[in-house]
Amino acid sequence: NIIELIVVFKGNALGDAVGLSCEFLSKEEIAKIYQPNDIIPFPNFKRNFHSQRWAVGDWTGTSRSLIRSYLIDLIFSPQYP
Repeated sequence: NIIELIVVFKGNALGDAVGLSCEFLSKEEIAKIYQPNDIIPFPNFKRNFHSQRWAVGDWTGTSRSLIRSYLIDLIFSPQYP
Protein backbone atom coordinates (compact mmCIF):
# COMPACT_ATOMS: atom_id res chain seq x y z
CA ASN A 1 0.00 0.00 0.00
CA ILE A 2 1.47 3.35 -1.06
CA ILE A 3 0.11 5.20 2.00
CA GLU A 4 1.88 2.78 4.36
CA LEU A 5 5.09 3.18 2.41
CA ILE A 6 4.90 6.97 2.63
CA VAL A 7 4.28 6.71 6.39
CA VAL A 8 7.37 4.50 6.76
CA PHE A 9 9.54 6.95 4.80
CA LYS A 10 8.22 9.96 6.74
CA GLY A 11 8.67 8.20 10.09
CA ASN A 12 12.21 7.24 9.20
CA ALA A 13 13.06 10.78 8.07
CA LEU A 14 11.57 12.29 11.23
CA GLY A 15 13.46 9.86 13.47
CA ASP A 16 16.62 10.58 11.48
CA ALA A 17 16.21 14.34 11.89
CA VAL A 18 15.40 14.13 15.63
CA GLY A 19 18.30 11.72 16.23
CA LEU A 20 20.64 14.22 14.64
CA SER A 21 20.24 16.42 17.75
CA CYS A 22 22.22 13.92 19.86
CA GLU A 23 24.16 11.91 17.31
CA PHE A 24 27.80 11.35 18.31
CA LEU A 25 27.32 13.00 21.73
CA SER A 26 28.12 11.14 24.93
CA LYS A 27 25.55 10.72 27.69
CA GLU A 28 27.46 13.34 29.66
CA GLU A 29 27.33 15.86 26.81
CA ILE A 30 23.61 15.25 26.31
CA ALA A 31 23.01 15.73 30.06
CA LYS A 32 24.76 19.13 29.88
CA ILE A 33 22.60 20.25 26.96
CA TYR A 34 19.19 18.85 27.99
CA GLN A 35 17.65 18.43 31.44
CA PRO A 36 16.62 14.91 32.51
CA ASN A 37 13.30 13.94 30.94
CA ASP A 38 13.42 16.94 28.60
CA ILE A 39 11.68 16.56 25.29
CA ILE A 40 14.08 17.59 22.55
CA PRO A 41 12.62 20.79 21.06
CA PHE A 42 12.52 19.62 17.46
CA PRO A 43 13.31 21.23 15.06
CA ASN A 44 14.76 23.94 17.33
CA PHE A 45 17.18 21.68 19.20
CA LYS A 46 20.51 23.02 20.42
CA ARG A 47 23.04 22.76 17.62
CA ASN A 48 26.38 21.02 18.16
CA PHE A 49 29.53 20.57 16.11
CA HIS A 50 28.06 17.65 14.18
CA SER A 51 24.46 18.78 13.69
CA GLN A 52 25.29 22.34 12.59
CA ARG A 53 26.26 20.96 9.17
CA TRP A 54 22.59 20.38 8.32
CA ALA A 55 19.77 22.85 7.79
CA VAL A 56 16.98 22.86 10.39
CA GLY A 57 14.58 20.01 9.63
CA ASP A 58 16.91 18.39 7.11
CA TRP A 59 17.47 14.66 6.96
CA THR A 60 20.80 12.89 6.82
CA GLY A 61 22.14 10.22 4.52
CA THR A 62 20.38 7.51 6.53
CA SER A 63 16.93 8.47 5.21
CA ARG A 64 18.25 9.20 1.76
CA SER A 65 19.86 5.75 1.64
CA LEU A 66 16.68 4.00 2.76
CA ILE A 67 14.61 5.67 0.06
CA ARG A 68 17.26 5.12 -2.60
CA SER A 69 17.65 1.45 -1.66
CA TYR A 70 13.92 0.88 -1.77
CA LEU A 71 13.58 2.54 -5.16
CA ILE A 72 16.50 0.58 -6.60
CA ASP A 73 15.02 -2.68 -5.27
CA LEU A 74 11.64 -1.75 -6.70
CA ILE A 75 13.00 -0.87 -10.14
CA PHE A 76 15.19 -3.95 -10.45
CA SER A 77 12.75 -6.38 -8.84
CA PRO A 78 11.56 -9.23 -11.08
CA GLN A 79 7.97 -8.27 -10.14
CA TYR A 80 8.38 -4.71 -11.48
CA PRO A 81 5.86 -4.27 -14.33
